[in-house]
Amino acid sequence: MIRWFDQSIRRKLMLSLIGIFLVTYSLTAIVVLTSFQQSLRETEAGALTQVANQKLNRIEAYFGALATNIKAWARLEVMNDIFSGDIDKRISRTLVELHDQYGLAGQVYVFDADRTLTAASHPIMEDVNLPPVWDVAIKDQLQFVGEALNPMPGAPDGERVVALIAPIKARFQSKKPIGTLVATVPWSSVQAMLDQDGLPAILVRMGDYRPLLASSLNIPGDTIPMASATLSIDGVDYIAG
Repeated sequence: MIRWFDQSIRRKLMLSLIGIFLVTYSLTAIVVLTSFQQSLRETEAGALTQVANQKLNRIEAYFGALATNIKAWARLEVMNDIFSGDIDKRISRTLVELHDQYGLAGQVYVFDADRTLTAASHPIMEDVNLPPVWDVAIKDQLQFVGEALNPMPGAPDGERVVALIAPIKARFQSKKPIGTLVATVPWSSVQAMLDQDGLPAILVRMGDYRPLLASSLNIPGDTIPMASATLSIDGVDYIAG
């Protein structure tokens, strides 16, 4: 009887120790696993920040170089032919040469002081006025106009572009602009730059978190839940950073 009692106590004690061990081990494993997952997500989010900066720098460098060129083109001596309506087509030939030389994805346009199209880097066979969406040139300031439907005749249906716009000054006076130079960049080219490294990305407008464009991903809706660490698109979960 005593032996059986002793064995019973040993069994209960052993089961209790095993139970305590299992509970402690499980809780420790859960804590370790949770910490590991959190650390992994933070590491991935940090890596995403570097990727985002690389993509941003790529696009910024492109538009920075284009802005520098546009300001230089607006000061070319040939632009003074605006006064003659580019009757000798020197401005038109220059724009074509610049377009080809710099491998521009979009087009370049010159409008006179009355906002009438004077020359373009591609043939336009009708009278065109400076579209209101591009009528933003202010003194010496180069202006950037965000994504909008291409307002020029002959543009592909539904094509959306961004535009850089600079005032043109005469060489013999520097106060009042004699015209406006507009260079367009297809929105698809911006998307291609965003997707150049092959990594999926969504460009989101800050403030309302509205997705503007996506590369290698479908835009998931009207807004992006930026507070969430993950993003589900087409049934696949992505780390968001």
